[in-house]
Amino acid sequence: MKLKTAALTFITLSACQLIQADDTKPNLFKNGDFETGKIENFSAKQVNLAITSQAEAYESNHGMSLTFPADGKNRDVLSSELIPVDPDKEYTLSLMLKSGGQAESQEVFVGLACYTEEKKLIISQAINRLENTETELLADAAPGDTVLKVKKADQWKSSPNGFVAFNVDDTPTVSDLPNFNLSPIGIQSVTEKGGAWEIELAKPMTKSFPAGTKIRQHNAGNSYVFCTVANRTIPKNWKEYSGKVTGKSDRLSNKQFWPGTRFVQVAILPGKGANERLLVDNIKLEEFVP
Repeated sequence: MKLKTAALTFITLSACQLIQADDTKPNLFKNGDFETGKIENFSAKQVNLAITSQAEAYESNHGMSLTFPADGKNRDVLSSELIPVDPDKEYTLSLMLKSGGQAESQEVFVGLACYTEEKKLIISQAINRLENTETELLADAAPGDTVLKVKKADQWKSSPNGFVAFNVDDTPTVSDLPNFNLSPIGIQSVTEKGGAWEIELAKPMTKSFPAGTKIRQHNAGNSYVFCTVANRTIPKNWKEYSGKVTGKSDRLSNKQFWPGTRFVQVAILPGKGANERLLVDNIKLEEFVP
């Protein structure tokens, strides 16, 4: 009897340990298997979203299909819920993907959209700084101005995707990031004149900043942290994709959380081909537990 009791105790403890191990790694993304039969957690503008039948799902009753009806710029599919994260920790975003059209799906991206504590979307130009471009205004900048006079700009570059970031922290801590004090998009030219520099903007300023304001150049980049899929071709059979986000970065990254991140959304860009169809299932966002 003692032996049987001991065996039963061992089995009971083992079962508890298994349950505890499962509980420490929950899926932070709700309805990632779409088994409710509804699309409760995604929204899109130009992408048609639909629940699939069991025949098109991955080993379950339902999945989700994304169809891009025509070429266009806004093809982002974002989950509705903002999921709180700790940027000092490690997370894994995984999902199953399959091309549901006549050809393989092209130019597919999957990752995380980052949000601040105030739940403001962190755009790439708010953090994508150019090294060694810190300088300061020599004259006031006012709404309507298209030329900024600055102390030094030998490392600045003209760029249609360039921005001027204002009130920057020019120390190694770059505590101003994410910086939303940005000029309109586009830097036309950067010219040295009489010991100073002039930065010509593509569009007029909409805000005012006094002389002495510290600035740097920023550029637009990737829309989101594409940790799982970045510009990939998806085959016509189910395939699992997984990617990790580890800790926080002080710049643009596909492997770390962007500066200021406190919440995330799952972001899927299903491809640019007209009438292209992408099938999605088993979305998981999991915190790494050592």
